[in-house]
Amino acid sequence: MKKYMFTESQIKSIVNGVVKKNINEQVEESKQIKSIQQFLNQWRNNFLTKPKPKIVEDGTLGPETKNAIQEYQTFLIKKYKVDLVADGIWGPNTEKHMPPTHKQMLDTIKQKNGDIFDKFLNMFK
Repeated sequence: MKKYMFTESQIKSIVNGVVKKNINEQVEESKQIKSIQQFLNQWRNNFLTKPKPKIVEDGTLGPETKNAIQEYQTFLIKKYKVDLVADGIWGPNTEKHMPPTHKQMLDTIKQKNGDIFDKFLNMFK
């Protein structure tokens, strides 16, 4: 078995790197969830005959958001006869089956919520 010796500053550097990476990942995930929440609210308001109350746009994947995702997936299945499971999980399969108008709406929202680098890249699209 190998033994390693680290100085206190080396350990702090390692821990800080891991913590910073995890925080950055959490922030990015929160932005993605918030974009989905904003999309779902716009979809409910613009495309449903009976608009529903807004879900909270807080960037957390709570039961209200999961239910709204499942509702949207069920809408796609019924309206567009797509091969999709209404499981309340937003993933590539859900986005793949979105009609172009919905995809464009989501992309616009994602661009607004992106970081400075995302916004810079979107200038060239």
